[in-house]
Amino acid sequence: AAAKPTSEKRGPEADTMMELLFDEQTVASDELRTLVFRGIPPQYRKRVWRALIVRWCGGFAPREHYRKLLARVERVPHSSLSSNKAIRQIHLDVMRTFPSNRYFASETSQACEMLRKVLTAYALDNPSVGYCQGFNRLVGFALFTLEPEDAFWCLKDIVENKMGEDYYTDPLTACHIDLAILTDVVEVELPHIATHFRERNFSLQSISFQWFITLFVHDLPLSLIFRIWDVFLLVGREALFRFSLALLTHYASYILALPDEIEIFNFLKRDLKNCSVEDQEKIAELSTGFPNLARELSELRLKHVRESVMNL
Repeated sequence: AAAKPTSEKRGPEADTMMELLFDEQTVASDELRTLVFRGIPPQYRKRVWRALIVRWCGGFAPREHYRKLLARVERVPHSSLSSNKAIRQIHLDVMRTFPSNRYFASETSQACEMLRKVLTAYALDNPSVGYCQGFNRLVGFALFTLEPEDAFWCLKDIVENKMGEDYYTDPLTACHIDLAILTDVVEVELPHIATHFRERNFSLQSISFQWFITLFVHDLPLSLIFRIWDVFLLVGREALFRFSLALLTHYASYILALPDEIEIFNFLKRDLKNCSVEDQEKIAELSTGFPNLARELSELRLKHVRESVMNL
């Protein structure tokens, strides 16, 4: 089930955050943004995430919708479900989601069953997308905080709103555009890192594809992924660029000392999972920088979308 809230008392910042969150006039305010970037208190994360997701649904998430989808799943003969390519893949991927986590370690566990139902419900709800490998990680991580029904709406918000369906349907056009944009942004914001990558024949996209498609799930400590999702659910894809730049900035001196593309890949793929709590705080702080980033992203997205259209 979703993580249980702690019994800690709410501080003044949490009070302010909750007031801003439920005020129609201030939900996108700089003050709320600042508070969310500092991190949502764990005991309020479930409520805040749900409120951010529900806002995309026009102020409410029709609770009967998910239940009707589950009823459809129950009514469809098993043989029909088995012949559905998306649902077959879901059954294969559920056990690959968090294999070392005790809640997901058994195929018959409650967590795996919840994950399977949410993914199957979404595949039925949006057959044009169905299922993309990586959805299991998105929903699995969401279930650490949200109830299954809210995790379903969270996936809808991610795929149909914040990322867009082109991110997850062949040929993953929106995803590849964002990866190209990130490469360009690193050239602008971190030219020494970009030069080092070029000289070592390292393609950042070999790492950033996984970062973006799964919103960093599996590539970082859980506590830092929670911080990224806090920001992502408020500002959308901009959060992925901010934390990518923050990671590269924080570890710049280490990266610049790595001698070849294999060492760089291994560091970014494996070693970041072990970053300390102090490093995580610094990375979160660095993500609030880059004052020109929103403008740069807008200009670069326009450029790459035009190029994509011309290459059709």
